Amino acid sequence: MDRDPNNVLPLYWAARFEMWQMTRSLDTEQVDYNYGNDQLETQVTFSLEKYGIESRDAAIGLLTRAVGLDPDYWPTHHLLGLVYYEGRKQAELVGLFEDYLNRHPDNANAHFFLGLGYQAENNLKWAFTQYQAGLKLMSLNDQRFMMSVFVMADPDSSAPQIDAIRKFWTGKDPLYLTEYNERLLEHSRRVAYADLRFGDPLKGISGWHTDKGQVYIRYGHPLVVVAHPAEIRTGVDLPGYMQDYLARSAQWTSMSHNYSFREELWRYDGFTLIFENTDSRDYWKYRIGWLDSEVSPLGFDTFVEYKPGFYVDPYKMKRYAAAHQVAQFRADNGRSRVEMYYGLPVEELSTKESKPGLRDVDLHQGLFLFDADWDTLKREIITVKQLPFMRYDALQAGYVFSGDRLEMDPGRHYLSGEIQDVGTQSLGTFRDTLDVRSFGGEVLNVSDLLLSRRVVERDNRPMGRDRFLVFPNPLLQYERGGQVVVYFEVYNLQCDGFGNTHYELTFQIRAL
Repeated sequence: MDRDPNNVLPLYWAARFEMWQMTRSLDTEQVDYNYGNDQLETQVTFSLEKYGIESRDAAIGLLTRAVGLDPDYWPTHHLLGLVYYEGRKQAELVGLFEDYLNRHPDNANAHFFLGLGYQAENNLKWAFTQYQAGLKLMSLNDQRFMMSVFVMADPDSSAPQIDAIRKFWTGKDPLYLTEYNERLLEHSRRVAYADLRFGDPLKGISGWHTDKGQVYIRYGHPLVVVAHPAEIRTGVDLPGYMQDYLARSAQWTSMSHNYSFREELWRYDGFTLIFENTDSRDYWKYRIGWLDSEVSPLGFDTFVEYKPGFYVDPYKMKRYAAAHQVAQFRADNGRSRVEMYYGLPVEELSTKESKPGLRDVDLHQGLFLFDADWDTLKREIITVKQLPFMRYDALQAGYVFSGDRLEMDPGRHYLSGEIQDVGTQSLGTFRDTLDVRSFGGEVLNVSDLLLSRRVVERDNRPMGRDRFLVFPNPLLQYERGGQVVVYFEVYNLQCDGFGNTHYELTFQIRAL
């Protein structure tokens, strides 16, 4: 650099070394411990992070000079993006790739890295937009490979078609109420990070083609990383943490030659994987892995069969299962009428009584319907301010109720209901696979049975479904000694000359 200060490559390699030094410290977690009492409190912080700050700033200085000398040289932008991301400088990461995309809008990786920056800033909608923009710029083969990493045990096998992959991710969306697919968003973040961390633009290596990248995309960031240097084996035991796991593997012991390559152990909740470095500093291959429930080590293909992926639902702590019921009836033109009802426990909601039998609520109510290929047929989100209320004494709980009717063609469908309380942010959800029936026009047919709390006939309405006001019972619970009401419809009864029918209804009640 002293002899040729305008040469970008020495700046790049010097910064790459600083980045290695930085990540050795920034990969550690910060833990705070508090000691003392109410009058005197001492805080002790165990962290190596401060030891990486100097290397981080040195790398940023070198790469900033390199970008100034050649604003279009991609490897320096790639490396500076990694330093910004690992160094927790999200705003700088966003600014770097916004500037680069102004000049090179067709760079797919730049879109992914910009999305990574937006997601680090919690701008999830913008992040999702950038990931989708990057995906569209990839070649068809790269799109299929990148998107199907999660669904294929063997990445070298023939990838599914884009439509099949899209349908797969639609079914994995944890919340349809939002404008983006959180599961696909996390997958895209992992892909972007894998390429940023494990890719090498100088060698033309995409991070999501590497073994570490494949593992990261499937399972996310490990809970613990244990690094073991290359060494001549002297018979001395391994460090305790690795020894606990490696001692379980007879195969590993049998392969302990005099020389061992560099190794990294990635520990997750319930399983562990080991990588081996046999070539250069950044060339890592999957070595072995095992589940806590298995003693023998597993090859990658076998391991993926046992553990295809790992993902934590971000709404898990707010989500509860909404009791629901679905019943099918005949509609016009060969279609079926599907009635669905659900009940929400008031303890999960912010409610107040408006008058007997009614509660004021503040809910976002979403109904989502997909066909057998996961193409969207209905996406409806409304605001609900008032719902009927009933208390179940036997359950010592109160519920509000809602529902909807749909006219559907016969065949398989996927139905999802999602109700979010604006105040508590709780999420009542249900998902159901519906095989919609076909009610013929010639033979005797009976609809589903709609279990109800009460059915009221309204004499001022014409004969048909709307003549009857059905109070549903999605909890399917009744008081002992109480009344059970069932609504159903009978089709294609023969009529006499006066239009009258004759039928007999028989039922049984049995003790369970």
